[in-house]
Amino acid sequence: MELHEFLGGTMNISILAIFYTMFGAFMSYLEYNLFDDYTKEWEKQGPLYQTADIAIELSFIGITSFWITYFIRDAAPIFPIQKILDHEIDTYISGLFFAFAMFVFLEDLAKKIKHMFEKYFKAYFTRLIPEEWTITKFLFMRKTNKKKDSAEGY
Repeated sequence: MELHEFLGGTMNISILAIFYTMFGAFMSYLEYNLFDDYTKEWEKQGPLYQTADIAIELSFIGITSFWITYFIRDAAPIFPIQKILDHEIDTYISGLFFAFAMFVFLEDLAKKIKHMFEKYFKAYFTRLIPEEWTITKFLFMRKTNKKKDSAEGY
């Protein structure tokens, strides 16, 4: 790789990192304002409402992420470099920085998903894998606490 290719690629990485972070943060903020907050009121909603809220929010993230990276990927680099290097840079930067920035304001989405898991799925998962079990304890043959009755509290 020649020096001008290295420098051009480095400058393109910097520009794309800033762009994707700013755009991702903007989209995250927009989504933060478009969807319900995770509150006691949200918890009182039925499972159809909660599932639809999460599904629409995740769809919005997926659609936005795909189309912005799709259109930017085919744009010419600001500093001329080989097409293969430009594609590799854009793929890496879009995945890393855009994904990071998209979740800056989306703490409530994680809380909503955890709530749904706790309420509807945890009892089934803990029957398969006890909460106290870990791979490390298994590998080092450490005892785990007795398997809790996963139906307790449900």
